[in-house]
Amino acid sequence: DKHWGMFARLDRHATVKNLIIRSENLYLTIEEEDDWLTGIGILCLENYGRIIDCQSAGDVRGEGCYAGGIAGCNYGTIDGCINRATVESVGVGEYGAGGIAGKNEETWTETDGDLDVEAAIRACFNEGNVTGDWMAGGICSKTDGIDTVIDRCGNTGAVSVRYQNVQPWLDSEENENIQDRWEEAKAGGITGEMNGGILSECYNTGRISIQEAGNCGTYGIAGGAWGNSEVVNCVSLTGTAAGHMRHENIMELTPEE
Repeated sequence: DKHWGMFARLDRHATVKNLIIRSENLYLTIEEEDDWLTGIGILCLENYGRIIDCQSAGDVRGEGCYAGGIAGCNYGTIDGCINRATVESVGVGEYGAGGIAGKNEETWTETDGDLDVEAAIRACFNEGNVTGDWMAGGICSKTDGIDTVIDRCGNTGAVSVRYQNVQPWLDSEENENIQDRWEEAKAGGITGEMNGGILSECYNTGRISIQEAGNCGTYGIAGGAWGNSEVVNCVSLTGTAAGHMRHENIMELTPEE
């Protein structure tokens, strides 16, 4: 059950530019022996380099991993890209689906040396429908780290999660003390969960919803906004967050506005 994207990994000095790619029925199922795999994307599984002015279409599905229209997981820069593909993430675990990247996370490798490396998604747009079991976002399902950036991005696709609450922690001896921990769903127009970094000048006009009936709120722009998180000058179209929208200190505007 392994149908890879075009590239497995783009390293720090790699650049992919002006590529238009379409993939039908792209999927990746992660088994225990594949614990080094974290995501699937139409262009690449993991990006540590630069992806510039690329476009994706079709559909991509990840089981037991992050799923993204461009990259499964982004640890580098994605700039000026557009996704029109349908993106889906399923399975138990702390995973989600994002229109551009499944996850946007600050990280460091031994080859980075003294370099300050940010994980950044800039001027990217999602038009495809995005669905996760418990975490989904129009641009990414999760952004993590104080040096993460999401800037001048927009979402027009429908973003949804299937369940009100899920248990993302796999049963194991190591996780014995948190086996009963349940997490509320995180559906956001730009990112389902934000843990640090800056999210600026972004907009959402897509419908944000939770498929299972219940009382959890949805986010017009960014879920959680934990730690050193900043949401600046962002706009969501009024009425797009189904159920009740959690307060995010963002503007909600009518179509005329």
